Formats: sequence, C-alpha cells, structure tokens
Amino acid sequence: MLQYKGENHGLRVPANMKDYTIRMKEFLDHHLMGKPAPKWLTDGVPLLKLKDHLEERSKDKPDPVAPLK
Repeated sequence: MLQYKGENHGLRVPANMKDYTIRMKEFLDHHLMGKPAPKWLTDGVPLLKLKDHLEERSKDKPDPVAPLK
C-alpha cells in the first residue's frame, strides 16, 4: 500500500506522481517480467525513515517521463 502525505484518492503533487509511476513500474517489472523485487517492496519502509528513503530514491532514479532525444 502506498500513502502520500496530503494526498487523497488521486495524486496532484508532481513529485508524488513521479514516485508512484516509478514504483508501479518496479512492481510490474518484478511480477510480470521476473526482475528482482525492489527493496522497498520486500522490506517496506518505516514511517520514521520515509523522508530519507524518498530523498535517496530521487537521487538514484532517472526521470521516467523525460523527453525522447
């Protein structure tokens, strides 16, 4: 289950939309393509460590909606 602070049933904050898109891709890659499960899916993320987790992820992941070159 994914929860985003300040968001209800739909996402409006662009950073949250980006994070959701990346996580859904990782989830589907794992379940449909047999790729290894991401750590957040297997271990979860404690609420007290969520801010650090999100900052770390934003450094590591490329923009999934970057324009084609």
